[in-house]
Order: sequence, then structure tokens, then C-alpha cells
Amino acid sequence: MKLFYSSASPYARKVRVLIREFEVSVTEKKINTSDNDPDFIKSNPLGKVPAMTLEDNTIIFDSGLIGYYLDEKYNDRHWQAKTWDHKQLEASIQGILDQSVTMIIEKRRPEEIVYDYWIERYKHAIPRGLAWIWQRYESYLSEGMSLASVSLVCALEYLDFRHPEIQWRKDLPDLEAWLNHWKGRQSFLETRPE
Repeated sequence: MKLFYSSASPYARKVRVLIREFEVSVTEKKINTSDNDPDFIKSNPLGKVPAMTLEDNTIIFDSGLIGYYLDEKYNDRHWQAKTWDHKQLEASIQGILDQSVTMIIEKRRPEEIVYDYWIERYKHAIPRGLAWIWQRYESYLSEGMSLASVSLVCALEYLDFRHPEIQWRKDLPDLEAWLNHWKGRQSFLETRPE
């Protein structure tokens, strides 16, 4: 199997963490998505990471879908959400990742066409969303590893990497302690964004 990834992508990082946690044999190919590598485009015509080619040449893209595949095929404990409420948690964390990445895209536009309204909106929405997640799902997240907990570690460390101005720790010291518990795990250390 082959995984296409970029080292800064929090979506690809989620998958790379799972590969390590489940001890899956995968060739990881680091790419620059703007290069439009033909093998990469074959694995995801949308040109987004992560993209995975399976042994039978089946392609899977989207971090959530790849995560479900790896969890079902290689993890006896099955970390994916089993209730709609916990699926809501996974979707909420995905939303925070989406907003964080969208902010970077917006900031990289030429200054005269940067839409500050969206940047400011997400700067407020992200901490509010994290507070809601922690208030509602703290006990579930504290039970152990899950697809949601992997996503949340990746989201929080992506915020630290790309958006240090978002001071989420100030109002969520228990969430910071939770992150500190998990972020030293080998799978997270090996996949930290560059």
C-alpha cells in the first residue's frame, strides 16, 4: 500500500498516526500537492492529501474514510465512533481542522484579497468549538484512544503549529493536560508537522 502525504497536513497526519498505531505496512510518499505528481493525482483526482492506494490498486482518499478503513481492517479494538453522538464529536473535530486549514489558505492570498472577516470568524469559532467539545465529550475522550482522540491531538497541535495566536489553552487547562498526556506517544512524535 502507498500513502501520499504532505508533512504539514493535519489530515494526512491523522492517517499516519493510525498507520503507526495499528502497525500497518505502508509506503509513505511525501509530496508537494501543487506539483501534481501523476501517481498522486491517480490516487486522488482532487489533488488533496491524504490519498492511499491499496494492494489491489483500489484508491481511498479523505482522512476520515481512510481512518475507517484502517480501523476496520487492522484494529481489533475498533476505535471509530459507535454512536451518532460520538460521530458528532468526530465531525466537530473535523470542522475545527477545516476552519484551521481554511484560515491558512486565506492568509496566503495576496494581501489585497484576504478576507479578514473569515479569519476573525474562525479565530472565535475554533476556541468556542473546542470548549463545546471538551464540555460535552471529556469523559469519552478520557477513556482512551479513539479516532476522535487522534483527530483532536492532530487538530490541537496544528493550531499550535499554524495559529499560535489562538490562545485555546487559556480557558481550557484540562484540555491542555489531556493533550500533554497523549502528544508524547511515539506515533504523534514521529508525525509532528514540519
